[in-house]
Amino acid sequence: MELLGIPRTKYPQNEVSAERTFCSLFVLFCASLGGMPAQHWFEGEGEWWPAVDHRAGFRETSCHEATCREILRRMARGMTIKEITADPDMPSYATLFHWVRTFAEFGEAYRALRAELAAERRERWEEKRQAKAFWGPHKARVLGRRWWRRGRPSSYTRAAGEAICARLARGEAMSAINADPAMPSSKVVYRWLRTEPEFARMVAEARAQQRRALKLKIHLASDLPIQGTTREMLARAKARVARLEGRLGRLTPKVWGRSEEEGLF
Repeated sequence: MELLGIPRTKYPQNEVSAERTFCSLFVLFCASLGGMPAQHWFEGEGEWWPAVDHRAGFRETSCHEATCREILRRMARGMTIKEITADPDMPSYATLFHWVRTFAEFGEAYRALRAELAAERRERWEEKRQAKAFWGPHKARVLGRRWWRRGRPSSYTRAAGEAICARLARGEAMSAINADPAMPSSKVVYRWLRTEPEFARMVAEARAQQRRALKLKIHLASDLPIQGTTREMLARAKARVARLEGRLGRLTPKVWGRSEEEGLF
């Protein structure tokens, strides 16, 4: 495909003949004397292209066909837009995109080249992805070990899990356990609950024991002898039962239907 007469090939950047070097130096010498405008020798096609005037003030557009071809050639060689516009002899970043919007032929060639470069990048990325997807399992089959890297190992130990569950079963709150400096924090405990099935099962069993212990306490607190019980003692017993029932309700999973633990006491 040709864009503004530019064949889609990659031009070497360092292969400059002695004749071209002499011509470039001669042009710069003449420009310094004021005999001719500053122009530059382009390596790829051997054509002159005028330098862009960056001085302030209104003037006619400095968009030249040779300058546009130079921009497209540099893009084809793999240079980014910021690298191209960083050259003092090239248009600025805003000017280049103004040319893309204003000059239809250059804009069409610019967009077509960008689309082609993007297609090439996608093709390379797809090749890399397929190669990675193949070589990983292939290494695992050949070397006999896994090819991915393992993350940081878990800090969970069975001894720590049993200590937490023992205190839970005795009726202690999880917040009180986490406040102990010798115990892990709440963040660590809840991460263990998500990632360690054994610990989650142990905590569920400890919670069940805790609920059974609370039911026993409620039963004992409400079983007061009728004779010798004053109004004050009855009020304290009712308050204790209400407090224990509230805690039991918070610990009981919210499910529809009859609970499996109903009728234990």
